[in-house]
Amino acid sequence: MGEPFILLIDDDIDWLFLSKHQLSRAGIRVPVIEARDGEVAISVFKESLLKAETPLFVLLDINMPRLDGFETLAWIRSEPLLASVPVIMLSSSQQEADILRAKHLGGDAFWVKGDHVAGLIALYAQARAIRGAIIKLENALINLPGNLLSVQAVARG
Repeated sequence: MGEPFILLIDDDIDWLFLSKHQLSRAGIRVPVIEARDGEVAISVFKESLLKAETPLFVLLDINMPRLDGFETLAWIRSEPLLASVPVIMLSSSQQEADILRAKHLGGDAFWVKGDHVAGLIALYAQARAIRGAIIKLENALINLPGNLLSVQAVARG
């Protein structure tokens, strides 16, 4: 696995600044990447996948220009390497139709902007713990007898 990062996707510059500031104040020291719309976010995803990197989690605004949050979420969920990345949908409203659509498309949670700070810090802690467990599992699998990677390492050694 590559270096972890957090991806914030929103066209609201003030919200991006506030979220990054809150992460920093909470002592979270992983890179935070911003994308101002879905098209930019997809470019970030494609570039990160080339480096075998995936985000710890994604905060995705629904209402954005060019490619909205729903379309972006559908693209994320269509990519096998991103399928397990937690995606939290954001909105300034609590419209039932938006919540249901986000859930239907594979969103992991729906947060109302302004109420997200405490959840953001808890989400980071959970994502780090899960990522650590995955790395331990991958390392254990590599060392199993008969594993192709283990056999190749012995052959090179």
